[in-house]
Amino acid sequence: MEKHPDQSALTKTINEIKTIEEKRERIIAAAKEEAEKILRTAKENIAEERAKMEEELVAYKNEQLKKGRGDIEKEVNKILSDAKAKAEQLKKKKVEEKKLQKIALSLFE
Repeated sequence: MEKHPDQSALTKTINEIKTIEEKRERIIAAAKEEAEKILRTAKENIAEERAKMEEELVAYKNEQLKKGRGDIEKEVNKILSDAKAKAEQLKKKKVEEKKLQKIALSLFE
């Protein structure tokens, strides 16, 4: 059986189309694989950044709490110091009043 020249050209064209389609499929598959790899890497980076930001946020909150605690302790110490000073003044005043009462009583006796 003799091949017709048009048939040979048609077969060649069909084979070229198949080859090009296979190459296109390989390129698409490689591109999809690369895109998935990039997406995985991006997700991993995002997760790492999120974890890092959360750690920094916790550290910041702890620092603010520590600072606030220190401020509160200073204020409490100031109030206690003022209260002690006032108590000391009242104590001295009472002692002086008792002395005056004793003097006054001794004058009336």
